[in-house]
Amino acid sequence: MGGGNAPEALEEVRDLIRTARVVRGDLQIVLGELTPVRGTDDDKRLNRQIAEFNMALPSVAEDMTGQDSPVVVARTSAHYSAAEDNWDTTHPNARGELKIAAAFADALAGPLRLGAPYPRPLPEVPVGPQTRPKVSVAEQDADKLVLSWKRVLGATRYQVLQRRLRPDPDEQVPLLTEPTPAEDGRMSVEVDHLLSGATYEFVVRPFKGGDGGRRSRVVKVPFDADPPAAPKWVRVDDRREFLVWAAVTNATHFEVWRRPMKCAEPSDEEDPDDADGASSAAPACEPRDAKGPGKGKGWTSVAVVNGDRRWAIDTDGKPAAEFVVVSHRDYLAGGAADPVEFVVED
Repeated sequence: MGGGNAPEALEEVRDLIRTARVVRGDLQIVLGELTPVRGTDDDKRLNRQIAEFNMALPSVAEDMTGQDSPVVVARTSAHYSAAEDNWDTTHPNARGELKIAAAFADALAGPLRLGAPYPRPLPEVPVGPQTRPKVSVAEQDADKLVLSWKRVLGATRYQVLQRRLRPDPDEQVPLLTEPTPAEDGRMSVEVDHLLSGATYEFVVRPFKGGDGGRRSRVVKVPFDADPPAAPKWVRVDDRREFLVWAAVTNATHFEVWRRPMKCAEPSDEEDPDDADGASSAAPACEPRDAKGPGKGKGWTSVAVVNGDRRWAIDTDGKPAAEFVVVSHRDYLAGGAADPVEFVVED
């Protein structure tokens, strides 16, 4: 009806029938009812006009029926739901098209005796684009990756779903970033804020309006950016309270490892230089071996440090310990600094 009203639209139908009969006077004509709308800025008024049009359509058909040119009405609005049968505000999806086609088949088979009524109940038909997108990783670097796929015929938009598989699996969520078209007939989307060392899965679903179609197969992507280097230096501060280390590019946090050193019992012999004759010999301590965490024995992860590059020294009550600081980028372990030895002073 465009921007007009029901009476105007009905008069246009009459004019169309008259014009068609100028060319051929024995036409058999089927008029379809208008289907409802949903999601416009003026649903209430439009649907009221549509209902008025449909109610008057049988009278138009009866008035315009000629001796050799019958006019009948297809009940296309019967059992039609704008919420379920439209892919946008006004246009039918596959389910809506089937209902409209069945109504026309019934009208042809009934009064006009052409063919047979459409079988009932109507079959369930899938809606939305039925071509499954083939998704690939077009590009990956330290900060992001780009997913790409060929445009799906009939799709008006796409939804990209993301989920972290491991470690720490999370829930599948839609990306907020909208895919963009390229000149080669493909679509692409840039995915950022990924965690290094994690494996993700992505699924792309095409939509036609509000109708979701067939999803792509799952694409699994290990996001392995370059691991950060080891701190260039690690040392004990001047007050012997903290372990401190250098900044590392791309490191998101640091892990502190500790293991006790092997220490001999202090000597009970008197120090001839000690005026009181008391024993002052410190215990002799040495590393267990020359191997770091993951290779040597006795290492324990004792802290994860974010922000400040320092850690309050704690030997766990042992007279001496050695410490190693390892750089991390998210879940990806980087380089390990050389061990630092610390002996508790009396």
